[in-house]
Amino acid sequence: ISVLTLKLDSFIGGGSKNFSDGSVLAWTVYDDITTENTADFVKHKRLGSPNHYRYYFALSKPTATLSDEEFTNYLELLENNYEEALKHFLSLCDKRIKSNSVAVNHLINRFQAIDISQLTQNQIKNILLNLAEGMDITASMTGQESWGIYWVWDPANSLLKKLFNALEYNNKKSVIQKVFGKGDAIGWLSEFVRAESFAHGICGDQLKPKELWLFSEDEVVLVINEFIINLKSRAPEKIVQSPNLANILFAWLQGRKNGKKEIHKHFDEYFKNDEGLLLFLNSMRGWRSTNGEISYPLKENMIEEFLDVKKAIRRVEEISQNVKHPLYDLAQEIIKAHELGSDQRF
Repeated sequence: ISVLTLKLDSFIGGGSKNFSDGSVLAWTVYDDITTENTADFVKHKRLGSPNHYRYYFALSKPTATLSDEEFTNYLELLENNYEEALKHFLSLCDKRIKSNSVAVNHLINRFQAIDISQLTQNQIKNILLNLAEGMDITASMTGQESWGIYWVWDPANSLLKKLFNALEYNNKKSVIQKVFGKGDAIGWLSEFVRAESFAHGICGDQLKPKELWLFSEDEVVLVINEFIINLKSRAPEKIVQSPNLANILFAWLQGRKNGKKEIHKHFDEYFKNDEGLLLFLNSMRGWRSTNGEISYPLKENMIEEFLDVKKAIRRVEEISQNVKHPLYDLAQEIIKAHELGSDQRF
C-alpha cells in the first residue's frame, strides 16, 4: 500500500490513506495542495498539474489554460522585448474568464509553479513592472467581491513578494522607484504600502518581527515616498477612478506627517465641482452583507480626514432635491449610502 501511495502521489499529488473505522481503507487525493508542491507536476506535465491535467482527457487543446509555448514566449519577451511583454500582459488583464477571474491569472499562476531563482534579474524586474501597470485593470473587470476584497489580486499579491525577495540587493532601489513611483496600478500597490507601513510600526499598533517584513527599514521609506510622488503626479479624477480609493488615500495620509495637508491641497479644487465630489464619495463607499443582502454604505469616518463631511453631505442633499440636476440619481444613491453608513447597529 505504501508503494502504491507513493506511485499515485508522483502523478496526482496529495495522496493519503486512512482506515477511518479501523477496517475500511479510505483514499484521498489533492490533500493539502499548494502552488509550491504542484510545481514538480507542472514541470513534468503530469496528471496532477493544474495546467496540464485537461490534456489527459480532452480530444482537443483546452481553451481556458496557458500553453507551455505561450508561457515560454512570454518569458522570452520579458528578457528581450519589454514593450511587447507589457502589451501581452495588459491584453490578458481585461480578458474575463469563468469564475469571475481574468486570463492574466493563468499567467501569474505559472510563475507560482516555477523556481523563481531560475529567472534572470531582467525577467524578475520586468514582470514586476508588468504587474504594477496592469493589476488595477483586473480589479475593474471583477469589482469588489465578498468582504469588499478584490480577490482577483490574490495570485499577484503572492507573486510580488516572491519576486522582490528574488531581486539582488543592487537592483532593489531602482525597481522600487519604477514599480511604486511610476506604476499605474495604484490601487493594487496601495495594498503593499499600507501593509508594510503597519508591519514596520510607521502607523497603527501592528508592528511585526523583522523576518516578516517584505522591505527593509530604508526600503519601506523609499516605497512610501515613491508611492506618494506617484499619486501627486496624477490628476485627482484619475486617482478617484482607481479601485481601492480609500486604501490609496489612507496610504498617503498615514505615510506622511503632513499627509492630510497634501491631500487637501491636491483635491480641494476638484471637490468644488459637483461631479468630482459625488464621484469621490461614491468611490469611498464600503461593503456590507446583512442576511445575504449586499450593500455599499458611506461611513463618515472613512471620509472625514479628506473633506468637511457636514458641508459635503449638505451639498449632496441639495443636488438630490433637484430633479433637473444631471447628477440627481447619483446624489440620491449617495444619500441612501450615507444613511446606511450612519446606522448605529453596524
